[in-house]
Parts: sequence; C-alpha cells; structure tokens
Amino acid sequence: MTNKVFINILNRRIGDFINAFDYDAKSIFSNETNKLFHAGEYGLLKEKAVISLLRLIVPENLSISSGFLLTSNGEISTQCDIIIYDKSRNPVIRDGAANFFLLESVYAVGEVKSKLNATRYRDALEKLARQKALGKSALSTDGFDPANNAKDNIITFLVCQKLDCDYLRPELYQEAYSNRGVDDTDWHNLVISIEDGELLYKMKPSEHLTADQKRNIGDIFTDHTEWAWAYPVLNGHKIQYARRKIPEHDNFWHIKDFLFLLGRLLAEKNMPNSSTLEYFSDQIIDGKNQ
Repeated sequence: MTNKVFINILNRRIGDFINAFDYDAKSIFSNETNKLFHAGEYGLLKEKAVISLLRLIVPENLSISSGFLLTSNGEISTQCDIIIYDKSRNPVIRDGAANFFLLESVYAVGEVKSKLNATRYRDALEKLARQKALGKSALSTDGFDPANNAKDNIITFLVCQKLDCDYLRPELYQEAYSNRGVDDTDWHNLVISIEDGELLYKMKPSEHLTADQKRNIGDIFTDHTEWAWAYPVLNGHKIQYARRKIPEHDNFWHIKDFLFLLGRLLAEKNMPNSSTLEYFSDQIIDGKNQ
C-alpha cells in the first residue's frame, strides 16, 4: 500500500537529507579549495537533516535529541548524535548545554558521520556497541532481559555519506567487535550509507528459527529463503551481516528501506519498568540509617 502525498513528502525529505551531506557541505561549509570549515556547524546541519527524516517514522510520543546516557549504577556514555527516547517515562536531565537521558527512557541511539575510512568506521561501530551494552544495566522488575532478548536491547544505527573502506571484509568487524571484547548481542542493528547502500543481516529461517517459530509461519519458505534482518543475534545464533545494494530503478530505495526497518524496530522495542527515583534511592536509604 502507498499514499501519494506521503511518498512525495518522503522523497523531498530524503532529497534534503542527501543534500545536507553533499551539496550543502560543498556550497556552504567548504572554501575555494573544497576544504571544510565550521565543522561543528556542518555536523549540526547533518544531524538536523537526519532528525527531520526520522520524524516521518518516529511516533509523536517519542522525541529525538542528542546528549549522554546515564545508568543507575553510575555509568555515563560518550556523546550520542541521535537519541530517540520516551519523554513521558523519565525527565531529561539538563545541565547547561548538556542533556542527560536516563537509560530506561531510551529506545535508540544513532551516530551521524560523513565519509568513513576503515579506522573511523571501526571506531564508530565500537562506540555504538558500548552504548548498547549500557542497556544491559537497565533497571526493571518485569522480566526485562537484554542479554537474551534482542527486542529488550537499545537499537543502534549509523548514518553516513560513504564508507570509504572494504565494509564487507570479515576482519573489519572482528577488529571492531570481537577483538575489542564486544558481545555479539551488542553489534549494530542498521548501517545506512547514502552512496553505498544498507548494511544489516541475512537471516535464514531454515537455520535460525525454532521449530515452533517455523510452524507459526507456515510452509511458505524453502531451505534457500533468506530474510533481511535487523538483529545481530536470533535464538542464540549469530546472524551473518549483509549488504543491500542501491537498485537502479530507485536511488532512494535503500534509505526508504532503512526507515521502514527502523520503524519496525521501534515498534517492537520492549521497555523496562523503572523510574527516576531509583537513581538516588540509595542516598535516601543511607540517610535514614545515619
């Protein structure tokens, strides 16, 4: 199903998004020798373009901002370019120019980059993995289990203009994740490159689904059927990463697919049951005991 009005708005937003990474960088933030200046302002322009695009699929009850993640056990993340969160669950802690988000309110975290060589790509992936790993310390009393349920984990994604490296080389992901002690469940969900396509996972129902899951789906799949998948682990199986190329018939298709999959991830996300009070309850208990 499609709606012409929505598609027209979507295509315009995608055009603006692409221009923010390419045309605007050259026409507004580059000098005569094509050297970028005002990098900070250019970074903000890119982030605003990403947020404008995401607003087409992020429900109104969720907000989008940037800042730092806080956990109840005293941890703090590095700066996050994009944070999708539920402002009705917990307050945002604002201190001067910095925004701090309690982990239990956060749905997704994203990084926004321009062109990435192998080193910068590895570093960006590891940064997202460390942010996702913080989610395993989320407070909850209702069986919330990010270590064993992918839908309990924070969603992570990377948006960039171009991956200037061999992004399908297995050793690159080993260097970004395995060699740095990253758990398989903390790998990224989605990577979207304007010039290269979409990087996600390739799930085989015949290998990765349980018998009960196969029965629920039915006998419409063969042993060779593969699904585009946005979770790195399923039923204890590490899922193989894969690239979805940009089709010739639609230069925006990979961006639309990224938005579709991210929207599905947000809709499926389980959230913990906790409150801000847990972040300083020990102070009250300690005070009573004095």
